Amino acid sequence: MRPKIDKESLQPIVLKTGEILRRHFTTGKILRSKKSRDILHEADIAADSFIKEQLSNLYPGIPILSEENVDEAYAARAQNRFIIDPLDGTINYSRGIEEFGVALSYQENRQTIFSLVYKPVAATMYVAQKGKGSFKNDIPLKVSTTSTLQEAIVAFDPDRENSVLANYINPLHARVRTLRSFGCAIQALGLIAEGKIDAYVYDRPKIWDIEPIGLAITEAGGLILNHDGTPWDGVSPVVVCTAALKPELLSIIEQS
Repeated sequence: MRPKIDKESLQPIVLKTGEILRRHFTTGKILRSKKSRDILHEADIAADSFIKEQLSNLYPGIPILSEENVDEAYAARAQNRFIIDPLDGTINYSRGIEEFGVALSYQENRQTIFSLVYKPVAATMYVAQKGKGSFKNDIPLKVSTTSTLQEAIVAFDPDRENSVLANYINPLHARVRTLRSFGCAIQALGLIAEGKIDAYVYDRPKIWDIEPIGLAITEAGGLILNHDGTPWDGVSPVVVCTAALKPELLSIIEQS
């Protein structure tokens, strides 16, 4: 009989993955470059292999969609599946920058219902369950109450290829308090869930970048949107923000 998909069953896997990442940190090797100047590190492979082995043993038959196996068509089509990013922030990691982590989520009928995100250096664990809230190290999360873009801190991830962001980054910069780029989606999005920053924009997100930590944001009261204001479809340019900032932020994007 399969165990429940919950914190008690999955947290040991995520914590052990964090140990693997710490073991390779500053000493591991870059294996090759990916597209868009990203890289593949040996820690990506070690963490990916460990998570898949553990999930397959505990939950046989449930597909696993990972950043490191994007060509697995079965997992990509499945309605019920695990989504993992074994090492988010690989470039940071390869240069000894401590903003990186591991992300794991479970979807039923393409809806994320449970997620764990762990930053091992900071020992920060985000846990979220649909309809039951989100937590950082057992402390409930709530997005910010910032009411205008003039007061807002907005994070972004740049992209060099056919970037829509290039069209609106300067108008956005002129309207917000400041912009930030962290080189790690779970760092930026975790800060939104905590209410420490207010929004995030990215032209070329992948589902493993957004969905695991995204549940922490929506359970904390935030929104994850397409540029037209509809719920994010999993592939299009993404806007993550609070309800208060949604009209102003989407207006800048639409006009640019």
